[in-house]
Amino acid sequence: MGQRSFANVDGVMLSKKDSTSNTNFLALRKPAKMMFEDDPIDLEKGMKLNNFTKMTLEVETTMCDYLMLKDFIQVYLVDGMVNASIHTAAQQAGLDSRGLKGNEVFNFGWTPNGNGYAGFSFKYRESYSNGEKQTSAIIKLSVTLEKDEMDIILATSLVNVPSYDVPDKSKVNPGHLMSVYHPNLSTLLLEKNEILSYLLEMESVGDGDDTIYARPLPDYLRTKIDFVTKTAGVQKYSDLKRTDEFSPLYIREKISANVQTLKQFNYASLSRTQSLDISDKRRMNISFVGDIPILKNSFSDSTGGGITTKVLALG
Repeated sequence: MGQRSFANVDGVMLSKKDSTSNTNFLALRKPAKMMFEDDPIDLEKGMKLNNFTKMTLEVETTMCDYLMLKDFIQVYLVDGMVNASIHTAAQQAGLDSRGLKGNEVFNFGWTPNGNGYAGFSFKYRESYSNGEKQTSAIIKLSVTLEKDEMDIILATSLVNVPSYDVPDKSKVNPGHLMSVYHPNLSTLLLEKNEILSYLLEMESVGDGDDTIYARPLPDYLRTKIDFVTKTAGVQKYSDLKRTDEFSPLYIREKISANVQTLKQFNYASLSRTQSLDISDKRRMNISFVGDIPILKNSFSDSTGGGITTKVLALG
C-alpha cells in the first residue's frame, strides 16, 4: 500500500460547511500530522489498483474558547462536515511564481463535486494543577475520496494562495475558576482555595460507524470531570453521599472584569461519585461522568450587574 505524508503543517483554518463565516484559526500547540494514504483494491497476480485515497489530520490547539466550542458543538459536529484549509510551512528558501516559498495549501470543501469536505471530531480539555492552567482541543479531520476526486485537491494544492489569520493570544488560557456548585445546594460544592486539581474533558463519540467517505458520525459528548480537594473530612464526604448524584453541576470562570463563562451541566446529564482517602495526605476525589447527546446543548448570553455571562448548557 502506497503512502505519502506531508509534514510541517503551519496552520489550519476551519469554517462552516458551504460558508467561510465563523472561521476558526487553529494555532498549534504541537506539530500536526497529516497523512495521505492510498486505499487500493486487489487484482490478480498480487497487483493492486488505486481506488480511494484516505486523508487524516490530527492537530492540538493552544486554545479553545467559548466561541470556538460553540462552533465545534453546534455547527461542525451537527453538519458532520467542515471546510478545512490546511497550510504547510515553506518548503524552499526562494520564492516561487506565486511569491511563496513552496507552501502547500490543501482545501477540503465543496470542490470536487460538492464532496470534498472533511469529517470532524474533537476532544476538549481544560485542567488546573500546581498553579497552572491549560486549555486545548485535539482536532481530528478525516475523509476518504475516490482517487480522481482526491487528485483534484492535490493538484490544486500548489496554486492556492494562503491567507493566514493571526491567532488572538488573549484567548489562550483566559480566566480563572470562580466557583463550583450544585445549584440546588445552599453552599458551594467546593471552595476553590481547597481544590488541588481540576480536569474537564469532553470528546465527541459515536457508535463506531462512519459514512462511506470515512467521515465520523458523532452522537454524544463523552464528558469527564475530576476534582481533587484537601477538604477531606468525613462530614463533607457524608454530605455528598446524601446529595443526589445526578444533581446539576455549574462551573463558573472569570474571563475579564466584565465577562464570565458558565459551564452548566443540567440534571441527569452527569453522575457523581466520590472517594475519601484518609492517610498521611488526606484527599477527596469527586468525579462526574456521562455521555451527553450532541443536540442537547445551548449557548446563550445573559447580562446582570454589569457582567456578561456566556452560558454553555449541556444535557
